Amino acid sequence: MSIALPALAVAFAAFCVWRAIRLVNRRERLGRRFWITVALVVLVGYPLSFGPVYWLDLSYHTDTRWIRDAIFLYRLPHDAVIEVLPQAIADVDGAYMDLWIPAKFR
Repeated sequence: MSIALPALAVAFAAFCVWRAIRLVNRRERLGRRFWITVALVVLVGYPLSFGPVYWLDLSYHTDTRWIRDAIFLYRLPHDAVIEVLPQAIADVDGAYMDLWIPAKFR
């Protein structure tokens, strides 16, 4: 499990880069392919990015105000949506976040 999560993250990032290059090189109008790529980034990439942000926040805890504000603003849409989703989805989100807790906090 320790190698699976980073491998999936790298694979998703490579897929996003590949899609972006294809969209730019084709120079076509904003069609279906563009919106599918946007949906993938918003619906998959944004929620999956909270684990690393959580890990960075806990690992490199700082009292710098602008960093704390940036993390707060980054998490704001996620926290608002999680409150209205069913409990099962919130539990999956919580379990995912628990994977990113640094060892010194367990």
